Amino acid sequence: MFSLSILLLAGLICCVLLAWSIYRLQPEEEAYDRGVWFEEHGDPDQAFLWFQRAASEGDLDGKDMLGYCYVKGMGTARNYRKALALFQETAWAGSALGAFNLAIAYESGHGTPRDMQQAFFWYRKSAERGDPDAMYELAQCYRTGSGTAENPTLARRWMRKAASENQPSALHALGMEYLEKGDAAEAVSLFRKAVEGGSVAAQYQLGLCCEEGKGMKRSLSSAVKWYESAAAGENVAALLKLSELYAAGTGVPQDTARSAELRRQAEEVRAHEEQSLEDFSTFFNQVHAAIKNRDDAEALRLFRWLYREWSDYHSWLDEWFRWKKLFATNPEARAFLTEAVQKLQADVLEGDFSAKAVNGILEINRFLQRDDDTVAFYRELHRRHPQKAKQYWTADYLFLFLGKNQFETAAELTDPEREFDKQVKLYRDLTRCGSRESTPQIEARFRQVTDALATLLRKSGKNDEADRLEQQAREIAKAPRT
Repeated sequence: MFSLSILLLAGLICCVLLAWSIYRLQPEEEAYDRGVWFEEHGDPDQAFLWFQRAASEGDLDGKDMLGYCYVKGMGTARNYRKALALFQETAWAGSALGAFNLAIAYESGHGTPRDMQQAFFWYRKSAERGDPDAMYELAQCYRTGSGTAENPTLARRWMRKAASENQPSALHALGMEYLEKGDAAEAVSLFRKAVEGGSVAAQYQLGLCCEEGKGMKRSLSSAVKWYESAAAGENVAALLKLSELYAAGTGVPQDTARSAELRRQAEEVRAHEEQSLEDFSTFFNQVHAAIKNRDDAEALRLFRWLYREWSDYHSWLDEWFRWKKLFATNPEARAFLTEAVQKLQADVLEGDFSAKAVNGILEINRFLQRDDDTVAFYRELHRRHPQKAKQYWTADYLFLFLGKNQFETAAELTDPEREFDKQVKLYRDLTRCGSRESTPQIEARFRQVTDALATLLRKSGKNDEADRLEQQAREIAKAPRT
């Protein structure tokens, strides 16, 4: 009996050791999965880092998503050439998504000259590998003869294949076919499926079917709801339709101001759709020319496009200063920038954190002379997310809070030892490799931060610590340059 117990115990130990060894062989968590998690939870900076790690480990999905980050400016600066290189690698390695993204790059001219034959080639590869979006785009190529000869038979075949995979644009296109054939009921059924997949165009078509009583009971109020939904998705036809209804007071209260605003939005969206992303140098030359020629309407149109294109990942903050002349002189532009920074503040408070956004709020509000709003924003950030408030606290925020006599909050957020150490490191790094022209500015900045920290310490009654910090600063400033 005793020997049997020993054998059972030994067997149990072996099983535990085997299970542990198998567990240790498995990664704690895939880098790609972590990247997806951070993307879904609104942290593009961390998502980019994890996709970067997944790509470095050879993960094809990680490389595809890293390329997507470079295309969208998600957690990093936009870089179409880096994205193109990643998509080329994954496409040749057999990735359906990589092939699809590479086709888009060739069709759009992102990181490469526009080449519809190459786009068609890679749409076909991706479709053959099972990507529904590529099936739809391949059908469009055959329909229009883009990159290949027109072929209605193959266009119809691939469109139906995409629709069978519930691809929203294909469902909408197939619904339009049935509508033209007079089968409105089947068309409405397909439009509803397309809407479930996110098709804005199908929302507009359902609005028309409601208004005209095709395939469903006629209802102007329901039609307006569908038009409103499509307009919220920036569908030009829906915006213009609503503009007409508000102008005439049909199905909605008559409102000429609302009608004019909807028409303006439609024109803006249409202009955005026509705006090419292929050559950013040309785009910024247009910005410079518009501001130089005092064409405020064109300059504001360009900025609105930039904001719409890049607002999701705060990349517009890298470029807004190009429009300073416009914002300084044009009330409409200043109002738009004010709305943009208010939305940015709300996004950060809701958890969309990034150093670029937090610093951008300070800079833009300072430019708009809205320092009180900055103080209110950061106090709320401190209340909701105290650790994040400490993480993004900078000398510029310290100066602002001291200038506004917000001493208690500044004292809570500032660690003089840490802030001084960070400033010392930056100072030494810059002066070590800095030119003679930059050194005076560096030294002035160093003294400014030191004075602010010493002031904070003295207001806290820590005079000895303030004296010691100032003495350290003097010694560092006297140290020979390397």
